[in-house]
Amino acid sequence: MDGVDAELERKPLEVLMYLLQHAGEVCTKDELLAGVWPGRILSETVLTKCIGRIRDVLVDDNQEIIKTSYGFGYRFVAPVRVETTAAAEPVRGAPKEGPSRKPTTPARSMLPRPAAVHRAR
Repeated sequence: MDGVDAELERKPLEVLMYLLQHAGEVCTKDELLAGVWPGRILSETVLTKCIGRIRDVLVDDNQEIIKTSYGFGYRFVAPVRVETTAAAEPVRGAPKEGPSRKPTTPARSMLPRPAAVHRAR
């Protein structure tokens, strides 16, 4: 934030990204859970912990960045500025992108799922 790097674990980062994509809108807890943990049934505690972690990293003690709509969800209320950077130099030996190149699998689907998290039946 403000040009300072901050470390954030994968799931809190995904929650933050979801909120940024819907900046200014109230995102319900169900929308966030479905958007970040699709197909999984989890308690709201998981989401609460992620929001808490995001607030710790962003030093958002007064809810000036992420506002809680009690009993409903969360809203990213801080002004959002999108900055683009120049394209990175291609890695030597990396395949070249072009129209014949097939889309790659999202990295998220390639990550192992924790064994401790089970879907309730």
